[in-house]
Amino acid sequence: MVSDYSGPGIFNVLDYNMRTTGATPPRTADENRIALQSAIDAAQASLNPNGAIVLIPSFSISEDGETEYGNYLLSGPINVSASGYADSPLLICGTGSGTELVMQGGAGQTLFDVIDATNVSFQDLTINGAVQNPYYGQGTAFNFQGGSSHKLFRLNFANCQFPIVLNGTEQASVLSCFATYDASSFPHMHVDTIAAVQVVGGSDSVSIGQSEFRWFPGHDNISAPNGYYGISIDEASDVKITDTQISEFSTGISIQASSGTTSRVRFRSSRVSSSGMCVEILPAISDLNFTDCHFQASGNFVGPLAGIAIGIGSGNANDEIDTVRFVSCSLTGNSLAVSYGMQIGAAQNVQILGGSYSGNGDTAGIAIVGGASEIQIVGANCVGVEFLAHSSPQLYQLYGISITAGQNVQIIGTNCSGNGLPGSPETPGAGIFIDGAGGSVGGVRIVGAICTGSVFGQETVQEYGIYVNDAQAVLIEGCTLGGSLAGSGYGLYLNGVSDVTVKACDLYGNTTGIAIQGESTRVYVRDCNVTGYAGISDAVEIATSLSAVEVTNCAGYNDQRTLLASAVPSGTFNGISVDNYYGPTAFYVTNYIVTIDSESTHLSTGGFTLAPGELAVAASMGIPGTFVMIGT
Repeated sequence: MVSDYSGPGIFNVLDYNMRTTGATPPRTADENRIALQSAIDAAQASLNPNGAIVLIPSFSISEDGETEYGNYLLSGPINVSASGYADSPLLICGTGSGTELVMQGGAGQTLFDVIDATNVSFQDLTINGAVQNPYYGQGTAFNFQGGSSHKLFRLNFANCQFPIVLNGTEQASVLSCFATYDASSFPHMHVDTIAAVQVVGGSDSVSIGQSEFRWFPGHDNISAPNGYYGISIDEASDVKITDTQISEFSTGISIQASSGTTSRVRFRSSRVSSSGMCVEILPAISDLNFTDCHFQASGNFVGPLAGIAIGIGSGNANDEIDTVRFVSCSLTGNSLAVSYGMQIGAAQNVQILGGSYSGNGDTAGIAIVGGASEIQIVGANCVGVEFLAHSSPQLYQLYGISITAGQNVQIIGTNCSGNGLPGSPETPGAGIFIDGAGGSVGGVRIVGAICTGSVFGQETVQEYGIYVNDAQAVLIEGCTLGGSLAGSGYGLYLNGVSDVTVKACDLYGNTTGIAIQGESTRVYVRDCNVTGYAGISDAVEIATSLSAVEVTNCAGYNDQRTLLASAVPSGTFNGISVDNYYGPTAFYVTNYIVTIDSESTHLSTGGFTLAPGELAVAASMGIPGTFVMIGT
């Protein structure tokens, strides 16, 4: 049986008396609304299972056959509801950028309302905010509520408050769409918030690709006000954004769930430049992934703000932001960036894999600031200088990685060199900076990090390779910590720490290799290279009489054969009590009864060794004897 329809039906709006501004007589916005609504109603009423096309040409034709160019004044709402054939597609399209719809109406208006429909597509249209005060650009261009399988292709929006709203919509796609805002229009918009694309209300399986959303600062460099967003995602799932640029908004991407959970959001190969935060992530969130994306403060950055903010704010719990990944991404600030960089507050299971986090102002490339747990930073480049030939002035940052509150953090194979702020005077920085006042930092593992002085031939300003204050349960293994600021630089600085192991690290070219200060305890330095220093106190500088500190098998410290004493000490002794030496020791006696850790050796002549922490007594036999003690 042959269908009565061989293809989609075509409904030309000109047949329903929709006319451009060039028409004689012209049509009002409300008259055009009625005409367009009639064409859409007729298309849906046709019940063509192959679908229907509502065509909006870029010009109209006068009664005498003359071409009438211009845009279409149009008010809303234009209603598109479910059709008799649920799967029958409806395409509403123009003929390229020449088909321009100028929104008329006022605050709160909606141009197209698509309610509980399926397979509705819009293509090749320009939507322009109305040039009339006091409602310049106010309202929503496309409002999708419910429904599924909608497509928006090659749409251009100019100065529209809310171009695209997807509310509880499934399987919608936005492809090759552009939304621009001109700062010169801002004084006339009278709105507190704008968002180029909103994905909200339980929307699922939404795709946005090859699109651009931009705020133009204009000749006066007017920054976008707070509350102006590129993409806002709130209570949605399975959202994918690819090959998309977002520029100059006060917040580039906002991801939060005000009443539910946002999950499974993917950003890939996209670029975000913002005058404020590039990305803000708030509860409740799970399974976010950013791959091969670049984030950068714009030339109109206004601080102090984070470039990427994860769980920043009071009252957030770690399990409310769960599983966030940044894979091969980059983040940089600008010469005015204050407190920029990535900042992680309350969150858990955050993975930063590869990528570059440099040039982020007076804070760090990556900063953990709010008690987050299970953070993995693997293979990231966190050098201080963002070495871009076109940057003037050059971009710097104070720390590569900073941790002031966090638990169970792994930093593996990172490069955190050349951090610090130049100027007069300079502000020396640190490759990795940890300050856990009040026990706020614990369980940090730093493996294979490179934290050296200058990079790219820039002036050396990094004072500390790794700085750790008031933290517990820290492992530092296989790291290169060298070339710190001449005159006062430390490869590794530990102060007031406990349960810290430093293993197989290479510390060269610093004023001091390792410093262990404050009330530090249970600090174990093993198998490290601290050669090239003037003496053992420069290689490993340790505060007087610390408890449970050991330095073993370290070249430049344990191989110096340092003479600690040539006269027998009174009472119990070891290398620490004799000469503040925390490695193994050997001593040689004649005519002294030797006791080690309260156990008598019953020997009065010979050589004896003390492991770090062991105590000895050499009791005189009442006859002349000899004693010499050497650090080993």
